[in-house]
Amino acid sequence: MLRRLKISRLSTRCCSNFVSRMRYVSRLKEDDSACAAALQNAHMFLFHRLDPLLQRCQQGTFSPVTLRTTDVQLILERLGSNRTLLQESVLIGSSEQNQLQFCLDLGELDQAAVEQECGGRFMNLRKAFFLLPEPAAPLVAKGQALLRWHQTSGFCSATGEPTRRNQAGSQRVCSSSGITYYPKMSPVVIILVSDGKRCLLGRQSSFPQGMYSALAGFCDLAGGSEGQEAARSECGVICIRHHCELLKGASQLKSAMTDLSVYLSVSLGALQVRPWRRL
Repeated sequence: MLRRLKISRLSTRCCSNFVSRMRYVSRLKEDDSACAAALQNAHMFLFHRLDPLLQRCQQGTFSPVTLRTTDVQLILERLGSNRTLLQESVLIGSSEQNQLQFCLDLGELDQAAVEQECGGRFMNLRKAFFLLPEPAAPLVAKGQALLRWHQTSGFCSATGEPTRRNQAGSQRVCSSSGITYYPKMSPVVIILVSDGKRCLLGRQSSFPQGMYSALAGFCDLAGGSEGQEAARSECGVICIRHHCELLKGASQLKSAMTDLSVYLSVSLGALQVRPWRRL
């Protein structure tokens, strides 16, 4: 009974800490002055044209280079850059130790010079993602997504006028109409196709050697594609392509394309993708 009480108290304390951190981050998104003050004692993740700055660990994995804002200021000064570049930092969140985390893209500076100053290397996130530890991977991916959104959302889609960001980088406002824009997420599906003993994996030519992935793709909302339909589409195309590569001769291919039925039984959490239609 005492052990259960201790576990319950620990769980409550962790939950309370999480809620407090989220409330603090939300307040910074609404208060530019408070966010600017908090930026001075924050941790910074650097990017160069959306490639994160990483360093190799002893285990053969990578970890993001984490710098304090004061360190980044000194680096910018040594590289001859204006310290106002720090105002382009974007708030990512807060760590479990209540340390605020920001990201900043230094694409206008020389890449090799920044790497030498920081003791890391800018790497393509697609290639390095699976070599990052679990807590760091989503953090770096979120930072990259936010920076990309700011780089592609400088103008209002309704008026064509420039948009202004708030200090935290959580929104942009049209200078003419006052329309507010927020970062968007593109829905995707990822599917593990298995016959019970084996899994069907795929790879792109841009993948590092030996890297494979479960089948995945974006949901085509314009075409009315939902999660279930997107799963059918991605799996169906791959399965058909793989089947046709094994066939020899035009007549055999024609016969296969007429008779082939693709059957999938894929679990997406609570979503079941049923057998696909006959082609």
